[in-house]
Order: sequence, then C-alpha cells, then structure tokens
Amino acid sequence: MRLDGTLTQNAEGVSASLRRASIAAPSLQLSASAIEAELALAGDHARLEARGQLVDTGKPARVVPLAATLTLQRTGDTIAIEATARDAKSQVAITAKGQHALGAGRGSVQVSAVPKPFVPGALQPRDLSPLLGADLPPIDGTLTVAGSVAWTRAALTPDLTVTLQDLGVDLGAARLANGRGALRLDGLAPPSTPPDQRLTAVLTVGTASLPLAVDLALRKDGAIAMSSLTLGFADGELALNDIVVPPSAPGAPPADLALPVQVRGTDLGTLLSLLAIDGLSGEGQLDGTLPLRLTRNAAGAPHIALDRGALAARGPGVVRYVGGALPTPAGTGAEQVALLSAALKDFRYTGLTIELTRRADGPDEAVLHLTGANPAVLNGRAFVLNIRLDADFDRLATIFLTGFEAAGKLARELAQHR
Repeated sequence: MRLDGTLTQNAEGVSASLRRASIAAPSLQLSASAIEAELALAGDHARLEARGQLVDTGKPARVVPLAATLTLQRTGDTIAIEATARDAKSQVAITAKGQHALGAGRGSVQVSAVPKPFVPGALQPRDLSPLLGADLPPIDGTLTVAGSVAWTRAALTPDLTVTLQDLGVDLGAARLANGRGALRLDGLAPPSTPPDQRLTAVLTVGTASLPLAVDLALRKDGAIAMSSLTLGFADGELALNDIVVPPSAPGAPPADLALPVQVRGTDLGTLLSLLAIDGLSGEGQLDGTLPLRLTRNAAGAPHIALDRGALAARGPGVVRYVGGALPTPAGTGAEQVALLSAALKDFRYTGLTIELTRRADGPDEAVLHLTGANPAVLNGRAFVLNIRLDADFDRLATIFLTGFEAAGKLARELAQHR
C-alpha cells in the first residue's frame, strides 16, 4: 500500500485527500493504482469519493484494466455504495449501486455490465477478458450481465443473470446462430446456476437449419447437467434427457458419455438419405432410440459409437429400393430375389422397424423388418421381409454431435463471460 495526501481538521469535522495512492490484494489477484480520493467526516456522517485504475494481476488476466470510481456515503448505521468502471476503449460499462448495514454486517449491490455488441474482426470476448484466450472462435451478438451481489460476514451470494441475444459462433463444420436465453448465476467460483436454464439457437449444418433448445444447469463441481436437449430434425426431433457432462481434468481428455438419443417423429426419407443406403428411399415417420456413446482419443477428437439402435414407423408408409445390394443366386433363388426386388420398388408397409449398428471395422449396418405389400406384385400379396444393408452412420452422428457440443459450448461461454 502507498499513501500520499493531506489531513485537515475544521469546525465541522475532518477532511482528507489522497493522491497517487496504490493498493494491492494478492490473494484476490487485484491491484489499484493512481488512486485519488477525498474523505469528509462529520459526526456519524462520512463521504468518500475515489477514482483510480483497477488491474487484474492474474496471468492471463480475467478482465482488462478498468478506470473505476467509488462513492461511499455513511449516514448513521448505513453506508450507501455507488461504483462505476469502464475499459480504456469504453467497450464495456459496469455499474454497482447498493448499501451496507454496519450493525448487521450485511449488504448488497445491484450490478450491471454491458459490453458493446461482439463483432468478428472487431470486438471479441478476449478483448475484455484475456483469460478466454486467442483460440476462442469468433462470435457475434450481444451479451449483458445484471442482478445483485449480497454479502454477510460469512458469505458472498451472487444472483446475476447473463442474457444473450442474437449470439452467433462458427463451429467449423457448423454455425450456431440466433442464440438467445438467460443464465442465472448463483455462484461465481466456479460459475453455477439453478436447474433448467433455457437456451435456444439455430444450428446450421450444410444446408440444414436445425432449431436447438437446451435446459441445463452449471453445477458447483464444474459439470454441466442437461435436463433436456432437443434438436429439430427432419420434421421431428432428436432429444436427450438427464445427461451430465463432467468437467475435464487439466491435460486429460473428457470422459466417455452414454447418450441415449430419442428419435421423435422423424421423416423416414430424410433419415434414409443421411444413412447413405444406395437406392433406398421412403415415406413415413419414425420413433425410437439411438443408444450413442461419445468417446474421445488422446488428442480430444470425438468419435460416436452406436450400440444397436431401433426405430419403428408410427403408421403405414412406403419404402422403395432400387439398389444393387440384394443377393444374386442361381436357379429358384434367383426367381425369389427377382420377386423381392420387384416388391421393393414400391412397397406399401403396414409395419416397419430399422435396426442400426455401427461396426468398429467395415461399413455400418441397417436391418429393415417390413410387413406389407406391393399392389403390383402377386395381386398385392402380403410379405414379411428382413433385409440387411450396408449403411453410413457418419452424417447422422455428425449432426447430433454438433448440436450436443454446440449446447455445451454455449453454456460454458455464457458462464465465462460473467
């Protein structure tokens, strides 16, 4: 601590002024310098006005240096508090206003932090918080913090809401846009929230725009608890419930996660096109479960495993197969395959299930179980068919993985910008 000033006594009380003062709080990794202050004392009344430079001494810093002002005014047992802070470029403005009760040893302030909108190539979160690092992908949109911080002699209790509007972020193979929501923080170190904080966005993968919604909580142990995640897909949705993403230990890849994805009302034709089964198309709606498992290698690259997913049609529909994967036996076997091939060109099913399996080596596998008929084959005779075909699960897995990781990234970035 360094102090340089004057002390004056008059008929009304005592006044003091400080110039070029400085103070450091190593345990908080904070310091203040170039402090100028005026203090007036008169009976049980006192007023302090101070200005200075507030610096985060952490490496890297949690926030850029701020020009701060503080006004404290005591009347009897109560101290009124007003404070402001802004960075050198006026890209963020912070205000706090409240009071402290001396006798009770408790108080609170209403806090507001309003950065200018984020724009790629211009203002980015790391320009305000170097701690976020240069590897954070560019974002755009607006983000504000407002709420209260209360304290007693025993504890500090935040109740802050981080609000985002029109947030967008490039995720490499996809883009997250129109991010909206509010995250209520009830803890700061680490950031934590009550359950079921809702965030929404639109995820663009290729030419598809998929609505994303997540209800989550940031836990005090650093985990993200998702009570619900839905991704609009092919006129239906992919959904997850009650998933906990544990925090990663420094230097260690994230833990494997079981992700039982619920498929609800998904269009059969869109799903079949994503599975890249040559010559197979269809009409109808599917429900079911895809028991996925998310794993990562030592470098952190994700991989999706599938343990025999099962999907079933909601009602009647149509399957058409004109591919060349059916067997080609000789003799009577050839006649049966020809009949099957003809039936599958326009098969009106009354029941359909699809089993999906991802193989560790070789192509993925889809097994179709069909009941129904082709009106043009054997006068519409009913068939019960079981057909095994090669498939490619990568594109469907990528869509869901992108949505899942986008939701987690959105939550963590909101918390980091607190």
